[in-house]
Amino acid sequence: MKKDRVRERRDAIANGTIDDPDVPKRLEDALDFVGTCMDMCPEFERVERSVQHSVDPLELVGASRSQLKVYY
Repeated sequence: MKKDRVRERRDAIANGTIDDPDVPKRLEDALDFVGTCMDMCPEFERVERSVQHSVDPLELVGASRSQLKVYY
């Protein structure tokens, strides 16, 4: 998943979805960050937070804690 995350960031920079963090830019010239998926967090972050047990109980609407073990 880490390799996918690097590729996704590279692709987003290439297609102009996000700014390149290595290219200095004035704040007023920065792109507005706009989500592109129906999920609140990228898949990598969802898995990482699940594995690290850092999912808030309020994020479990319609799910039980046992369903989080899918990623273990």
